[in-house]
Amino acid sequence: MSTETKVSKFIIFKITNYCLALPIYQVVKIVDFSNNNNEFTKIGLVQIGRHTIKILDLRWHNLEINSNLPTVSYQQPFLLIIRDLQKEFCGILVDETPDLLELPHEIIKAIPQSNRRSKGILEMVSHVAVVSQENLTRTIFILDLNRVLNSNTSDVNLPALNPS
Repeated sequence: MSTETKVSKFIIFKITNYCLALPIYQVVKIVDFSNNNNEFTKIGLVQIGRHTIKILDLRWHNLEINSNLPTVSYQQPFLLIIRDLQKEFCGILVDETPDLLELPHEIIKAIPQSNRRSKGILEMVSHVAVVSQENLTRTIFILDLNRVLNSNTSDVNLPALNPS
């Protein structure tokens, strides 16, 4: 009898004090954004190759629960390229180098719908995982792209975890 554990691959990234994740299949590309001098950035756009990409700055998307958190500058070094609900490219600014992590399905827990109606981080996530590695325990919040991209929708379908 096989007791093989199912896992999914995630891109893990940090925004302010939160460790967030997206399933790897939702991330199109990770761009080094440290040398960006693009004037469009100030208005929420960036030119990458022939594509003009809308920037999603999740720090200002009700992410900060506690207004006493330190202010983070607008100079994030990486941009995660994803597709929005209309399949257009958009980017998420992240504070540190993103990482690839496999998470076993048994540690990924759904956030109850009642909690997801609150403001702050819980408004944008569908699942949470607590990972312990080498004397470090991290809480990883898995973003619900439908909610992030369409925050006016009150009732959305949760994205399925895609086992790899």
